[in-house]
Amino acid sequence: MSIENTLELLNSGYSLSRMGDGEYNLCFNQSISFQKSNEELSRRLRNLLKIGRDDTIKYLVGIPRLKFNGRTFWGEFWFFHLKQISTLLDNKIVYGDLGISRHIEIHHILELTKIWDKKNVLFIFGKGSKFNIEHEIFNNTNKKFIIESVNKDAFYDIETISQDVRKYCAKVDLILISLGPTASILAYDYCLNLKIQVIDIGHLTNVIDFKLKGVSFRDG
Repeated sequence: MSIENTLELLNSGYSLSRMGDGEYNLCFNQSISFQKSNEELSRRLRNLLKIGRDDTIKYLVGIPRLKFNGRTFWGEFWFFHLKQISTLLDNKIVYGDLGISRHIEIHHILELTKIWDKKNVLFIFGKGSKFNIEHEIFNNTNKKFIIESVNKDAFYDIETISQDVRKYCAKVDLILISLGPTASILAYDYCLNLKIQVIDIGHLTNVIDFKLKGVSFRDG
């Protein structure tokens, strides 16, 4: 599925979990810099890939495009890991494109902002992270609410986050989460159990700053 098709579904109310290189590593019990692996985390991430898309609850999993385009990050990633990762994917499932928050172009930004236009939005992110809720792309929201989690090993903070989220359910229309692999899991959990649109938004504000202003950023 293309970025455009993914954005179309998000604008129709679908929730999204993103499965990038860090999530794939964790699927195989390999820790990453800001999240230690464990069996439960690995199992839950692998399960998301088995779901892929669920139209009954308007839920979608986004994965990176399969491109062997030279010595780029994703070109090398797929070259070295395709055989292993292919054991997790189901070719009968249509997956979304996680590029909505990593590989967007200028013309995609307007479609993104339509998702939260005039809505009450709950933002969940790690303390001290570079995610910027005051970014200009969020100027068209109605009200903003904030939950800050830990900036490392957030999977172990899920219960605390969820307790706080329940306090806001009646107040918000949308939840945007920037919290690494934990965001992927929470997007599905809250979509399924709280009946609310939830988007794992990743490094969106950093990516847009890079596209528009040339400001560099790193994952984390």
